[in-house]
Amino acid sequence: MSGGTESAKILMVGGDEVVLGTSAAHMGFKYALDVQMADSAAEALKKLVSQDYEAIVLVHKEPYFDGIEFTKKVRESGYQTPIIVYSSDRKEETILRALGSGANFYLRRDSSTEAEFAVLFSLINESMARHRAEEAIAHNARRFSMLIQNMSELVLVLDDDLLIRYVSPSVGKILGYETEELMGRSFLTLLPEGRRSKWRATVTSHKDEPPSSWREEVCIRSKGGSWAVLDSIASVFVTDDGHETLINARDITGKKNQEMLVERTNALLRTIANIHQRCLRNSCPDDMLRGICEEFVDGGCFEYAWVALLDDEKRFSSITEAGLGPRVDPILDRFEREDPPACCTKALNSPELFRVNDPSSCGNCPLATTVCCNGTFSSRLSHGEEHFGILTLGVPKGYVDREEERILIASVIEDTSFAMHDCSLQRQLISSEQRYKAIFENTGTAMVIDDEEMRVILVNTEFSKLTGYSKSELENDMSWMELIHEEDFDKFKSLHRTVVDNSEEAQRSCEFRLVTKDGSVKEVWGFADLIPGTGKGVATVFDLTDQKRMEQTLRSQIKTQDEVLESMIGGIKVMGRPIKYK
Repeated sequence: MSGGTESAKILMVGGDEVVLGTSAAHMGFKYALDVQMADSAAEALKKLVSQDYEAIVLVHKEPYFDGIEFTKKVRESGYQTPIIVYSSDRKEETILRALGSGANFYLRRDSSTEAEFAVLFSLINESMARHRAEEAIAHNARRFSMLIQNMSELVLVLDDDLLIRYVSPSVGKILGYETEELMGRSFLTLLPEGRRSKWRATVTSHKDEPPSSWREEVCIRSKGGSWAVLDSIASVFVTDDGHETLINARDITGKKNQEMLVERTNALLRTIANIHQRCLRNSCPDDMLRGICEEFVDGGCFEYAWVALLDDEKRFSSITEAGLGPRVDPILDRFEREDPPACCTKALNSPELFRVNDPSSCGNCPLATTVCCNGTFSSRLSHGEEHFGILTLGVPKGYVDREEERILIASVIEDTSFAMHDCSLQRQLISSEQRYKAIFENTGTAMVIDDEEMRVILVNTEFSKLTGYSKSELENDMSWMELIHEEDFDKFKSLHRTVVDNSEEAQRSCEFRLVTKDGSVKEVWGFADLIPGTGKGVATVFDLTDQKRMEQTLRSQIKTQDEVLESMIGGIKVMGRPIKYK
């Protein structure tokens, strides 16, 4: 036996009572281990919750007890206690499964001999020793980590004149200085100019009641010229030479940068949400684009935003902007001369977001010397093969190459482009509606549009004249049934159903009688068809009343003529006796 195992508490788990009992007895009596037994996984888990064990021995024997599955549960529950699987299963697959599930050792059981139990005890002893060593290493690692974390803080000691008397070595990592470079230097020279007098006044006020401390975030200039943000605790002490100020500071520049990124991302997401709403509710592209530019600037994410639109000849013609004002005029002048800046042409010809890291590199761009942003995003506004123009944004320093920014802006470009396409379709639709409405109204034939319930929706002037009703009377939910002669109801309903069902083979025209407002009846012929994609029908109605009357008159005249002719023929027969000549 190895020292330290005499009172070690172990848990033995198994479903085979004979093997479990024998193994536990040997480990307890022979090797003086504190052995507790569990005959099921559920009981073993309860014991693990209530007690601490230095090792677990699993007597794996299917179907009595699946030690491998139990091992998985123990590890999934977060326990790191050493586990030895003690099994008669010699298959390599079983051994690999056991070790893969988290077991520390796998011992093949043959006949439970003394020698075998000695090996089992040895594995228990070794696993406990390893576990203790691992815990000690983890403990030391935690202590070392805490030490490193504390040592990463910046410590400074200032004298009565705020000259640096001591600075910790971590200053090299945080600010880039060697300690010797700062010794004897005024701490105030590391602060922003606007903060120096206030910081001196704060130190002076705390000298009245030493020891006194305060906490604040300070910006300190690094050796490279950038600013580091430090979370500092400063304390003023009385010394033999007067006062000393002790500063313990933690670098939170990365945290502040992350907070700024989060704030910017949230602001950008709000801007995108507002722009999305504008794209949904605006039918006028000019108003929509102006609102989009204003959202970009008012959201605080960009210095300026402008959209250059193309005319019918695909030339840059107009600009909608926010944040530029008169500074955009030189761009317009270039457009009028048909000499757009290179960045505009590149953006128009590129399907991807076009980025400029340094505006001064655009030598021929009028904005290069008049804006202070660090870069720009430019992108083509297009949908399919239809190009509308470009959108350009003035990006603050440090964000031009940020991939998240590019992805978010690309989504805005897509929404704006789709909205422009939608506006284009609406204009085409309005133009088409106006054109067809003019044809509908000015044709010399009576026409009517109805719905599936045979309600009149729209009529032209000729139909109003035909029925005697005004257009407002007809279009006020009047039904066809109010206009059709009752004896023709079934015939008209059949025609209407044919149109609604959109049957290609069925007849779509018929003659019927129309009852006008004054009660007179007119003979008409109607042709109906379905307006594609609307569920509405359109009918053309021809007045046959005069034609029918003429046909009736003609038939009456023909009948009279036939009767006269017939009577004349009869008379000729009577008078047609042979005449004899002498």
